[in-house]
Amino acid sequence: MFLHVKRFHMVGAGGSGMSGLAQILQGLGFTVTGSDLKGGPVVEHLRSIGIPVEVGHSAGHVGQADVVVRSTAVADANPEIVEARKRNIPLVGRGELLAELTRMGETVAVAGSHGKSTTSSMIACVATGGGLDPTVIIGGRVKNFEQAAGARLASAASGRNLYVVESDESDGSFLKLHPALAVVTNIDTDHLDHYGTMDNLRNAFRDFLNLVPFYGVGVVCWDDPNVRRIHGEVRRKTITYGFSDSSDLRAESVTLSGAGSRFSARFKNESYGEFTLSVPGRHHVLNALATIAVCREMDVPAAVIRDSLADFRGVARRFESHGSVGGVRLYDDYGHHPTEIKATLETARIAHPAGRIIVLFQPHRFTRTKLLADEFGGAFELADLLFVTDIYAASEMPINGVTGDTIVQRVARKGHPAVAYVKDWRGGVQEILKQARPGDTILTLGAGDIDQAPLALEEGLKARYGK
Repeated sequence: MFLHVKRFHMVGAGGSGMSGLAQILQGLGFTVTGSDLKGGPVVEHLRSIGIPVEVGHSAGHVGQADVVVRSTAVADANPEIVEARKRNIPLVGRGELLAELTRMGETVAVAGSHGKSTTSSMIACVATGGGLDPTVIIGGRVKNFEQAAGARLASAASGRNLYVVESDESDGSFLKLHPALAVVTNIDTDHLDHYGTMDNLRNAFRDFLNLVPFYGVGVVCWDDPNVRRIHGEVRRKTITYGFSDSSDLRAESVTLSGAGSRFSARFKNESYGEFTLSVPGRHHVLNALATIAVCREMDVPAAVIRDSLADFRGVARRFESHGSVGGVRLYDDYGHHPTEIKATLETARIAHPAGRIIVLFQPHRFTRTKLLADEFGGAFELADLLFVTDIYAASEMPINGVTGDTIVQRVARKGHPAVAYVKDWRGGVQEILKQARPGDTILTLGAGDIDQAPLALEEGLKARYGK
C-alpha cells in the first residue's frame, strides 16, 4: 500500500479523527509521528501505544516524513505545513488519506451535522458483534473498544475488508470517499464558512449519497427536513428511518429515562423487535435506527443487532458522567452547536428531573459563533445557571465584535435570568464552585480544551466535601 511511503507525520494528531488514522497507519506497519497544539488524553493515549506526539508546532517535528497529514483545524501558516511545502513533501488532508485507505474495501461512511461519532460507533460495535471484523476510524473514543480508542484494525486472519468510518463534511472532503453504504443523520446550519449557503451544504450531502454505487444503499433520517429536501435528487436506493410514520424503519413505543431508552422497531410495517439502549437521549434512538438499517443491509441477524446495541457503552464526551461529589453530579459533552446543546440539556433534565442544571459552555470557532448567535440564544433554556467562556479559535482568526459575550447577550435577550461571561473555563470552574450545592447537575459543553474542566471541578468539589 502507498508504494514507497513509510513514514507519516500527523499535524493535529490529537484532533477528532486524526488520532484514529494515526492508530490505523501504525497498525498497518507505517512509522507514525505527530504534533498537536496541546496535550490531553488523546495525545497521552497515542504516546502510550508508541506514537510519539510533540506538544506545540515546529518545523523540526516533520523529521524524515514521506507524507504530512493535516487536520482541518491546522492553518497554512503552521510551521510544519510551511516546512512540508518547502521540502516538497506530499501534504494531504485527513479526508483524502481516509479515502485512500478505504478505496479498496467496502466502506460504511457516516455523515451528518450531528450524531456521526455515535452512529458510526454503534455500527462498528454491531458489525464487530456480528463477526464482520471491520476496520474502524471514528472521531471519538469508543468505550467498547480497548482503551476507549477511536480506531480498530481488522484481523489479518479474517480476510475481511470492511471499513466503518466517520466522514467529515466540514471541508467537503467526505466527497472523496467511496461508500457502499452511506448514512446521513441530519443536515443543519454549520460550516457555511466553507459552503457559503445552505443550498450548497444540502447539495454536498446529496452528492455524498450519490457516490454510492449501483449496488449500494443510502440510509437517511426522514425526520430531518433538509434530508427530505434532497431526497428526490438522490439516484440510489435509500432506506429512510425516524419517528415519522412514513419512514421505512421507525421507532415506536419509545420510553426514555436517565439510564437509557427502550423502543420497538418496525420495518415497512413488519415488526423488527424490541431494543434497549444504555445511552440516554431521544437522539440516540435515531442513531440506533440508522445502525439497525445499515447492519440489516449487511445481513447481521436481528438478535445480534439487539444484543450489541444493548451492550453499547457510548462515546467519550457524549453526556459522559464524571461521577458525583458531595451530591453534585458532573457531566461532560462535546456539543458545540445549538441543536446538540438542546438535545444534551433535554437528556440531562430527563436523567435528573429535580435540582439545578449548571452549564459551563466554551464556544467553538468565531465563524460558527457569528453565524449561529441567535440560535445559541435559545439553546440554553433548560440551564438554570449558564457561564460562557471566550471562544476557542481552533486556528481561526478573531472576528471583530464576536466573543463569548456575544452569546451571553443573545441568551439574556431571550429572558434567561442567570447567564454570565467568564474569560476561560478555569474562571468558569471557580464561579461554579462558589455556587454549586448538593442536588445540582454540572454540565461542561464544547469542542475545545474545556474537556479539562471536569477534573478541575471534581478536585474543587472534593476539597469542599472531601472524598
